[in-house]
Amino acid sequence: MLRVGRNEKVGPDVDSGAGTFFEGDNRQAIQEMISYVLKAVGDQKDSYLYCVIHSDCPDDGNALVRELAGNYGINVALPLIDIGVTVGVHIGPTALGIAYAPKPY
Repeated sequence: MLRVGRNEKVGPDVDSGAGTFFEGDNRQAIQEMISYVLKAVGDQKDSYLYCVIHSDCPDDGNALVRELAGNYGINVALPLIDIGVTVGVHIGPTALGIAYAPKPY
């Protein structure tokens, strides 16, 4: 999971600024997260279920779902999930993640 909020730190040396979600440094953070997932699933991409999770940023979560489908052919079959207050209180708003698990069939 990466925290990629506006005017937040994306990583130790990256300031995301106030640009739109999929531009600039946010774009780099999203690409790194997607690359990590693609590397983890390897050539078995279609054998996994995917879900996008977010912390109080559903519009950004939906943008990530569209990015996965449009540019990587990943069908996010599960609904967008809000991380919830238990985890959210520790990570704050504007965190995004991609959950994935092998299909049970």
